[in-house]
Amino acid sequence: MYKQEKKRSYLGIALSVLLFVIGQILLNYVSVLEDPPGGNTLYIILGTALILFSVIGIFFLVRHILHLNRKANRKRNTKVKFLKDELRKQARSSSEA
Repeated sequence: MYKQEKKRSYLGIALSVLLFVIGQILLNYVSVLEDPPGGNTLYIILGTALILFSVIGIFFLVRHILHLNRKANRKRNTKVKFLKDELRKQARSSSEA
């Protein structure tokens, strides 16, 4: 289950990087052309918005991957402790002392 979620997250990061590159192209190359169709302002706003959304997406996806790693480590490293067993051990240790 965790592997599938990680794969989807990595795919999302790849798409976010692609959006970042497209935003950079729109912002740095298309918006400085002499007379682009739609006007320069459109490409400046669109490029900046794509860069912003891609950075936010990468942030949340990396956070999600780290959360999955912590969750998997918790499940792997925890041992089941029963309260009655703990109480029995305490009772034995107090009766021996």
